[in-house]
Amino acid sequence: AASIEVDLVNLPGLDPRVKELNSAEPMRLKLTCIKAKLINTRARVNAERHHEPGRDYSSRTELLADLAVISRSLQQNGGSLAARGVLATAQRALAVSGLTTAYMDIREHSEAHHRVIGQLIDRLQEHAAPYSSLDRDERRLLLSTELTSHRPLTTLPAPLDADGSRTFSVFTEIKAAQETYVPEVIVTYITSMTMGSDDILAAAVLAREAGLIDVYGTPGDAEVVPSRTSGSHRCWRPSTNSAGLPR
Repeated sequence: AASIEVDLVNLPGLDPRVKELNSAEPMRLKLTCIKAKLINTRARVNAERHHEPGRDYSSRTELLADLAVISRSLQQNGGSLAARGVLATAQRALAVSGLTTAYMDIREHSEAHHRVIGQLIDRLQEHAAPYSSLDRDERRLLLSTELTSHRPLTTLPAPLDADGSRTFSVFTEIKAAQETYVPEVIVTYITSMTMGSDDILAAAVLAREAGLIDVYGTPGDAEVVPSRTSGSHRCWRPSTNSAGLPR
């Protein structure tokens, strides 16, 4: 009942006849609210709008929470068969597929990230030697310092050549996709041909510039997660935990 009360406040456009007809059928009314939020979610995604809390779903977690309310109520009120049957089937399917049905991985060569970083760093003229001439230890120190600084390294749109713009635009598109769909729509960013931690740091700096990483740990930001996989490293993944730094 408490869940339905919140839904009705957040869904003022719900047909009054539906509320009247289902006033004595809380399960049906709750499912009607869930359907309305799913319809709103589809409309929001099609229009590329941002999530509206309470009116649509930002992730499968919110939808699973609504279904869990129904499941608990069924099991406490003589509906265990339905809870363990058709509802449990729906919950398992949603847990596996989410709202997007598939995840995307993004892959880019590590040198492409360094070329972008080089253009951004060299334009500031803060260092005697060009970025491309630095060895891995020097890159690691520079990138670590840049990653944890409070200043933005660039503006948007970034002042890059055509190849650099293409590489950097992927990060901004990831940010837009996560805001339009759900955070888990793009799960992993993989840096190919990773040879050292500077390769991970370069991608992490670009991710920070696009707003995908907050190194000071606000919940829900992208988490830097190095993971060796067939010559590549997984650079980050969306996370509901506080952001982490590469070790």
